[in-house]
Amino acid sequence: MDITPSQTSSEFQATLATLAEQVARRTGRAEDVPTAWPALSLHRRARPTPAEPCLYAPSVTLVIGGQKRVSLGEESFLLTPGHFLLTSANLPVTPQILEASSQHPFLALMLELDLSALTTLLLNTDLPPVGRSESSRAMALGEATLDLLDIFRRFVRLIDMPRDLPILAPLIQQEILYRVLMSPQGEGLRQMAAVGSHSHRIARAIRWLGTHFNLPLKIEELAEQVGLSASAFHRIFKEVTAMSPLQYQKTLRLSEAQRLMLTQKMDAARAGFEVGYVSASQFSREYRRHFGSSPTSHVATLRQTD
Repeated sequence: MDITPSQTSSEFQATLATLAEQVARRTGRAEDVPTAWPALSLHRRARPTPAEPCLYAPSVTLVIGGQKRVSLGEESFLLTPGHFLLTSANLPVTPQILEASSQHPFLALMLELDLSALTTLLLNTDLPPVGRSESSRAMALGEATLDLLDIFRRFVRLIDMPRDLPILAPLIQQEILYRVLMSPQGEGLRQMAAVGSHSHRIARAIRWLGTHFNLPLKIEELAEQVGLSASAFHRIFKEVTAMSPLQYQKTLRLSEAQRLMLTQKMDAARAGFEVGYVSASQFSREYRRHFGSSPTSHVATLRQTD
């Protein structure tokens, strides 16, 4: 994405530099740093990383240093300083840090979105109506404005003010949400919250899959549950997530199996069974195809890099 004239202004660059200094100071040498406000986290990498599949929650990620690519299905989003990535639903993605060094690290902030707060905001404000398109991709790349940068700068500064944080943080979160909703990328997020829209129906299906991914997937039943025909459900699901319902379920299963092996030290056969596989060989085959190596080898590598 090209840099716009507003992003080359001295005020924009000065605010970006201030924000980078704030994040670098708070992360130190750490990579992923939670803050006193649970929805906000800070991220730093001092070297490029391999592509590694994971799950993104509904969130806004603002990049302020280095370069990162996030792949969703066959699409790729290139994040450079001054750009944000809006994720409107739980999405299986493959991120990769492309540019980072100890002198010039990759730096980013991630704010997880409260979708109930989104619904409240839409009900209580006079935002533009949802556009004609009933569904759009649940991930979008945007150019940060000076206003959005400044809000994040105030948010990071607020982290050091424990007395003010509980009162002011919700207001700042709402301000960020409003700015994102008003951006060109906000249309997809509004569609997700618009009851009755195709995107809202798919969001319901995504939530169901998130808690029932270990069960056999019956497309006709899930489509009926959200009020769509099977063919429409399959088509719109792919429009929103860039993958079929079956691919989405498979990715959730593999990610959860990886978590079980890492955090609960399960062996591969049991982890595969827990997430819904009836065949250990099929689980191992699909895990290798998704992550690039066998479950045992991959988890051993991840433990070494922790």
